[in-house]
Amino acid sequence: NVSSMQSLPLKYTAPVLAATAAGCFLNGYQCADVVCALFLVCVVASLPAIVHLFFQKRFFVHRISGLMYLVNFFTQCAMELYEIPVLEKYHRALVVSLAANGFLQAVIATCTFTFLPKTQGKVQGYYTDKRTMSYDFIMENVYFSGLLFFQAAYYAYPSFFQAIPPIEASLVFFPYYVYRPLFPKTSF
Repeated sequence: NVSSMQSLPLKYTAPVLAATAAGCFLNGYQCADVVCALFLVCVVASLPAIVHLFFQKRFFVHRISGLMYLVNFFTQCAMELYEIPVLEKYHRALVVSLAANGFLQAVIATCTFTFLPKTQGKVQGYYTDKRTMSYDFIMENVYFSGLLFFQAAYYAYPSFFQAIPPIEASLVFFPYYVYRPLFPKTSF
């Protein structure tokens, strides 16, 4: 019952959902059906929080691109759980679009969160309640998400990159030695 789950503390919600999934599985439902049903219940139950999180004016572009990323991610998950004929022919494009969306999200973050502190090579301290992420960390995410974007594109469309050897070489061999120094390096 969704209304009774809303009154439960967060630490009790996951076991209730797990018990529900186990009960459905034992009653002959497929696991993917149970997972999708539980996901939809969670989305509907948290709809006010979702609207509050993604549709505020502050950092709107970053929030909307994050929502697009999540929609893309859950579309990928649905493709893995179910065989959806309409989406199967777009499987490679969806894989690349997820990585492209992540790269775009990182670039938007660097443009949005310019007020964050720079590290100047100091230890960040991410695992504390006294500090925030640094701008350097967000810049470094552009590098890593760019790597993932290229790798997804190369995996999905290798003939495109193999047809243009200079681009293939610059994106296969150079990222680790030529492009990496262009981005800050952070540590925990």
